[in-house]
Formats: sequence, structure tokens, C-alpha cells
Amino acid sequence: MPRKTIDGIQYGSDDHIKAIQRAYGIRPEVAKKVVQEFEEGTKDWDVTYYEKCKRMVALLDNPEPEAVSPRDGWKRDRIY
Repeated sequence: MPRKTIDGIQYGSDDHIKAIQRAYGIRPEVAKKVVQEFEEGTKDWDVTYYEKCKRMVALLDNPEPEAVSPRDGWKRDRIY
């Protein structure tokens, strides 16, 4: 049975959120709760777990990927 590829997943879609959830192994509700409780100081969570949850929440809250550089992408030049 062939494996399902993730090439056709649109950024921000339900499939994308499910893929992030599987990759991090945390449900989005739990990740948001951990980040909120840690930042408020109401509960002490493990710092590595908090950072993992914070990265996941940042991925979920960011609707579009952001370019790191303002330059255009590299394109192969066929003049060789």
C-alpha cells in the first residue's frame, strides 16, 4: 500500500494542522493551554516541553509562511 505524501497539503488547511499535530505529538488545545499557563506563571511546566508547545502554537497562529529574505528565490540559468 503506498504511503500518503504531503506534497498536496495547503498551508493552513485542516490537513496541515493534523500534520503539525502528528509531528509534534501534542493536541493544539493542550499546547495553547501549556503556553498560557507557563507565561502567566500559574503552573510550572518543563521548559523544553513549553518551548515545543510554543513552536507549535506559532506554526498554528501564523496563517502564511514568512520569507526570511526579501530577495527573490534562486532560479537556474540555462546559459552554460
